[in-house]
Amino acid sequence: MHKPLPPPLIKARYLDGYRIALTYGSGERGILDMKAHPWRGVLAPLKNPAVFRAFKLDDYGDTIGWPSGADLAPEYLYEQAMAPGAALKPLSPAARRAAVMSRRRQLRAPRYKSEVSRFFTLSIEQVFDEHAPPNFRVHHDTGSAQLAIATGKVLSGSLPAWVRQHVRPWLALHRAELAANWRRAAKGQPLRPIKPLE
Repeated sequence: MHKPLPPPLIKARYLDGYRIALTYGSGERGILDMKAHPWRGVLAPLKNPAVFRAFKLDDYGDTIGWPSGADLAPEYLYEQAMAPGAALKPLSPAARRAAVMSRRRQLRAPRYKSEVSRFFTLSIEQVFDEHAPPNFRVHHDTGSAQLAIATGKVLSGSLPAWVRQHVRPWLALHRAELAANWRRAAKGQPLRPIKPLE
């Protein structure tokens, strides 16, 4: 028999260390404490507190995730937050309604996530994030990587040598356009396409 799905997650707020305060659409609240978590696999980078703090609510409203692509199962998140000693006093009905409406507005708002260029088998995408340095993401056959616009440094993911040899000259040609797109996204303006590498 399957367990019922957790209620929608409507708010996640960083507290300190490895603790995150979670609020659910049901009005339930709790604290996720990952201090003792075994940091393995895709979660290993999250042991770095600066990386851990970069979480966001996912677009589906059921869990939290990180720019690296790591996320937590909604059921695990809910069980941990509602465990004895972790659960907090529920929201009042009025506060719950306000929180739910706020989350609905966030989910309806445009996120300015867009593919800005495509060449060979590569897709270049920009996703604005006010907590990250200006960057772009390269999707390739075996994965993806996030790169800083200013330096070309890989911020997360992996970039095989064959991808680097195409992305570096393209970045050198279009760095200013990528930076301009980042500024547009910050203002809520649509991104402009950028010429592919020829």
